[in-house]
Amino acid sequence: MRGALQNGRLHLAALSPGLSDWCLQHKLNLLLNTEILVHDTHGVQIINIQGQQTMKADQVIDARPQYKNGKYFGAILSAVDHPVQEGCFDGIAFCYGALPSEAYARISLEENCN
Repeated sequence: MRGALQNGRLHLAALSPGLSDWCLQHKLNLLLNTEILVHDTHGVQIINIQGQQTMKADQVIDARPQYKNGKYFGAILSAVDHPVQEGCFDGIAFCYGALPSEAYARISLEENCN
């Protein structure tokens, strides 16, 4: 309905309003741009724009990705005058997005990079 899939490719920005609406409907308390400093089975220490905090729970479940395919830094390239060629060049991978003016760049990182 939002046009997220075009020509077999995903346009991520089209999903944003739907995801936002779903989070609001479910009254999720999200902490964006938060780094986990330390965690155990009953607590987690975090830092974000509000400073350092410790949160306690009956059980903490570590659901962070295990990066089996490696970590990466990604960027969305918009308003591309000339489409970039898909592929990997000097360690930077490029691929097209769903829209003609959209492409993605990806640089692989070491697994322990934070």
